[in-house]
Amino acid sequence: MEELWRFDLEASPALCEAFDVALRKQAIDDDLNWTVAERLEDQLPNAKWLVAEHCNLDGSVTAAETRMREIIAVSQKDDLPRGQRILDALGELHQKR
Repeated sequence: MEELWRFDLEASPALCEAFDVALRKQAIDDDLNWTVAERLEDQLPNAKWLVAEHCNLDGSVTAAETRMREIIAVSQKDDLPRGQRILDALGELHQKR
């Protein structure tokens, strides 16, 4: 669900935990390709909203950062700026807590 942040939901501990688990699963996908990177990128608005609502997503964000570094390492040069933008956006999620 890419637009979770648009719904009138409370960022309850259960929702925070469920999103954390789901993001971590996406991040540890076995593939090192841009499909994984795109799925992580699609979840950034949700993650930003949940972090702003005081959810602790550090574990899944760290897993996503690790996966993005691995994807960047095997990517073509044309993909590097986008990969770095995704990685930077993930890094900002740690700073907002």
